[in-house]
Amino acid sequence: MQNEKQFTEVATLVGDRSRATMLWHLLDGRAFTATELSVLSEISAQSTSNHLSLLVKANLLSVEKLGRHRYYRFANDEVAHAIESLASLVGPQNTSKKIVQEPEGIKYARTCYDHLAGKIAVDIAASLVERKLLRLTSNQFALIKEIEKRFSMTVTAR
Repeated sequence: MQNEKQFTEVATLVGDRSRATMLWHLLDGRAFTATELSVLSEISAQSTSNHLSLLVKANLLSVEKLGRHRYYRFANDEVAHAIESLASLVGPQNTSKKIVQEPEGIKYARTCYDHLAGKIAVDIAASLVERKLLRLTSNQFALIKEIEKRFSMTVTAR
């Protein structure tokens, strides 16, 4: 009985149009702010906040605070796989071909307060992590020790 109750609660959460739209957009693996999810879901910021709170409380999403922003993503791989499985039920006759446009202007490269932001900043960070020049620890980026030493020598040499 308890499993049935939990299943219906999760199904009800996922079945809501606004929350389903948010979950759909998270399928690409990126984390989004509440504002971004609000725009993508075409609902108010207050409504988005309420929906995200429910999804986090149900352990479907996790939230990470980075600087002034809170980023939402799937809580774990199982949730992502479950939503992906639901998405696979959408047949080709029900989908419209979405034309993906490369981000332009402010979406491509911008600054936010005192740091880089936008697609280019995300790509730079991913590249540095992939090349093992940066590491992600406790939801923060850190220079690897060897680079840190090299950087401080270069700075003091000038």
